[in-house]
Parts: sequence; structure tokens; C-alpha cells
Amino acid sequence: MPVKGAYGRQLGNAFNLGAAPSFVSRSLGDVAIAVTEIKCDVIDNELTAPVPNEDAFLVKVQVRDLPKRELWMDGKMIKAPPLKAGSTSIFDLRRTWIGKRVSPYHALSFYLPRRALDTIADLEGVTRIEDFDHDPGVGVDDATVASLGASLLPAFARPEEANYLFVDHITSATAAHVLCTYGVGQRLSKQIRSKLTPWQEQRAKEILLANLNGDISLAELAVECGMSISAFNRAFAVATGLSPHRWLIDQRVQKSMSLLRDSRLSLGEIASACGFVDKSHLVRVFTRMVGSDPRTWQRAIKH
Repeated sequence: MPVKGAYGRQLGNAFNLGAAPSFVSRSLGDVAIAVTEIKCDVIDNELTAPVPNEDAFLVKVQVRDLPKRELWMDGKMIKAPPLKAGSTSIFDLRRTWIGKRVSPYHALSFYLPRRALDTIADLEGVTRIEDFDHDPGVGVDDATVASLGASLLPAFARPEEANYLFVDHITSATAAHVLCTYGVGQRLSKQIRSKLTPWQEQRAKEILLANLNGDISLAELAVECGMSISAFNRAFAVATGLSPHRWLIDQRVQKSMSLLRDSRLSLGEIASACGFVDKSHLVRVFTRMVGSDPRTWQRAIKH
């Protein structure tokens, strides 16, 4: 089925790049939220193709400085000063955007369809929005979006090791943040819950442990606990001291330690049982978190 939406190959084509790496989350049903990495090292890239119009937005965060560009909206040139690394710009795809004479470029682009934003607004208990109070030509220094984008760069470097829960966490958090921060006419819900109740914490952990490979969405976890996505994230962190994704990684490592005590299992078998992609993925994560590789740790506990 061909991709419909400004992400992956379709977005790459707009920058004359062809295929562009992307992660897609469908935790909100049949509507996709996606993030695409766009890298172009051409100096003075003459002209980008317009992204097809649709009722959606692109939230772009610059990975490196963008010192020079021309930006056209609906056939008219608009103000577009240089952008520093970390700058965020929100583009309304109901308008037609074209870039010209663009410097070498590296950015992450979050694709947020209207239907997805409406669903997230409902889950968050906030009002739906029609537009964003934001000038995409000028951009804004948004530390939250910059941090969320930066956390995805290792996943783009090793896409086979990025799990669904992690990608869903970043894309959903980005969507919720821009919705609540820049949405025109936005009104926040006053419902704030500081931590999970015992049954909510138990249920969330049961679901996560049943999906060690991360094939579960934050929206599903939040709905199970009767909470919005943002409230669930905050409450889970208060209850456990960790984000859902980080808690899941810890559980993978703890299970791998338990299995390493059985020397009959290979590292590949342990990796598979603990939700890792493969043996090398297990070794990298285990070493980073424990301080030694699995076999060294295994030998140490047997002496």
C-alpha cells in the first residue's frame, strides 16, 4: 500500500532525496503519526518540490544550523532568517511550501495529521485546535521539542533496535506538547493526578511485562488506566522513578540477568526471550546499564 502523508519517501521526494528514513506510530488507530529524518548535503539546493496539501502539520526541529534558505508560502516569499540547531518550526500543510537555495540541511520532521491531533486533544482533556500560534519562517527555540528530537537520533542510527513504545512515547509527547503550547484557543484540563493508584501501577506493569519487545503504545496504557497520555507518563514516573520505556528496558535487563544464571542458554536465546532485537542489542544495552558485558557478568557471579 503506498504511503499517504508527508513522511518517509513522500517527504524525501519533496527534498529531492527519494527514500528518507522514518518511524511510524499507529497507536491512535488508523491514523499515522510519523517522524522522518531529512539530511541533504547539497550546497544551495536550488528548489524543493511542494509537499502535497492535506489537513496536517509538520513540526520540524533542526539538528544542525541552517544558515541560509528562501521560503515561499502559496507562491509568495516570506521572512526566513537563519535557524540555529534545536530551532522548531510548525508548517500547516493546508498551505503550499517551497524552499529555495537551501544550505546543507539536517532536521527531524514530525508528521501530525489533524485527526491525530484531535484524538490526542480528546485524550488529554483539552480543546481541539484549528491552527497554531507560530511563524514557521522564524521558528522558535523550544527546548522540549529539541530534546525529544535529539533522543530519536540513536534510533535513526540503529533503526532495528528502536521499539514501538519508545517511538510512540516521543511522537505522542511531541504532539501533545505542541498542541498544548502553540494551539490557538487552547484550554488545559485542570485534572492533575500526581501518581498512579496501586491498581493502575499494577495493571501498567502487567501490560509492559507482557510486551517486553515494546510492542505496546502509550495510548493503550493510558486508556487501560483511565488517564490521558501526558498524565499517565507523569504519574508512572512518579510511581516508579522511570518513564515507561526506561522501566521496560530495566525489566529486560533484569530478566536477562535471571536467564544468564542458566548457562545452557545462548545469548541469542536470552536476547529473544527478553525482547531484544538480537544478541548484539542485548550486549550493548546490558553493558551500558550493568557496566560489564553479559558473559563477563555471568562468570563473575559464578565465582
